[in-house]
Amino acid sequence: MRNPTRTTRTYSPTGAIGRRLTAAHELQLQSQRITAELTAHRTWLCDRMERLDLDRIEQGDLIVTRKLRHRWTYTPETEAAMEALRKTQLREQAEGLATDSPTVYVALTTQYLP
Repeated sequence: MRNPTRTTRTYSPTGAIGRRLTAAHELQLQSQRITAELTAHRTWLCDRMERLDLDRIEQGDLIVTRKLRHRWTYTPETEAAMEALRKTQLREQAEGLATDSPTVYVALTTQYLP
């Protein structure tokens, strides 16, 4: 079992890990810029497709499909039942009855400055 205490290290950009971190950071910033640019195009296309009532447009091998995502609101009775279930889940976690199957991964975080 891993130590629950979190450890942190700072690396020099000239070492093996530092060079890898620098490369990952540059790619992440590039990805964030591309995502912001792509989001603007998607928003524009979605607005036009809505206005023109188009479900699909094509240009060569690019296909743009208008999608619909549902966001449900439930009755107070259902919300209360869901809250009771959440409390039961937390109790089972605390009592060791629930089974945890964690996954290890890394998260890269940077501030995007356009």
